[in-house]
Amino acid sequence: GGMLLEKMNIDTSNNGSGFDTIVLSNGKTIQCKIRQVKGKTPYSTSVLFDNTRRPKGKNEGDEGETGHVRYSIDEFDYVLVSLIESYKDKSVRTDLNKWNFSFVPISDLVDPNMPGFCLPSIPAKVLEKNKLETDDDWKNKVGKVIVGK
Repeated sequence: GGMLLEKMNIDTSNNGSGFDTIVLSNGKTIQCKIRQVKGKTPYSTSVLFDNTRRPKGKNEGDEGETGHVRYSIDEFDYVLVSLIESYKDKSVRTDLNKWNFSFVPISDLVDPNMPGFCLPSIPAKVLEKNKLETDDDWKNKVGKVIVGK
């Protein structure tokens, strides 16, 4: 817990870098995002992926027109996206069993037009490619990262 956070120099302050990041004992990091989606499937529409950091220091100059800042490709190794289809049925928000998930490696998010940074959104094809639907998906994709294989 605390020792690992200190070792990895993770800022756990409100809206701090790393506040929604899981740091595994093997040093791998997983950024966690929850996104409400509306599409033919939970994976059929892109989801926003930039953040609202203040544009200062290392973030200077990489903010978009909205003031949002893109993630650097070295901030984490994977993104676990929780996709929640709750527009029609609000009870979905409180029932984790009705959520959908995608476990995306950073290599799938590199923006070829902005070296060193991630795309500002996660494309539907990336969500689909990395979806977690079965216990085997979780074991084979997430489990291997957790145990470091």
